[in-house]
Amino acid sequence: MANGLYTNFYDELMRKTIDLDTADVKVALLDVNYVVNLATDTDYNTFASHAEIMTGTLAGTTVTNGVFDANNYEFPNVTHGSNAKYIVVFHEPSDYLVAYFENGSAGAINIPCVGNDIYTEWNASGIFAFANCP
Repeated sequence: MANGLYTNFYDELMRKTIDLDTADVKVALLDVNYVVNLATDTDYNTFASHAEIMTGTLAGTTVTNGVFDANNYEFPNVTHGSNAKYIVVFHEPSDYLVAYFENGSAGAINIPCVGNDIYTEWNASGIFAFANCP
């Protein structure tokens, strides 16, 4: 599966229940136990207990000209019995899923969790953007 936005995110955005630049936006590092379904997955807590490695809060979130962005994030001292496989962005306090990433610029994510820091470096043009925005 490719990186993408969750279908429910679009719905909640249109209902105005998600505000990405003023609410807390979380990022989670997940292992292989997460089986993604962008069309039906809605709530982070439905799978977090069996796939979560670590979570954190994004800083510097902005929404400008249809682009969502935030500061890069570092998961410190990650120790887990499995490799990090996915990164998920979700909205707090609703726990609505926003975006899913399994591919980086170097290919599929597959990072050993052996006490190392795992650094997420977002694309220079933003985390994601809506097409046809000015």
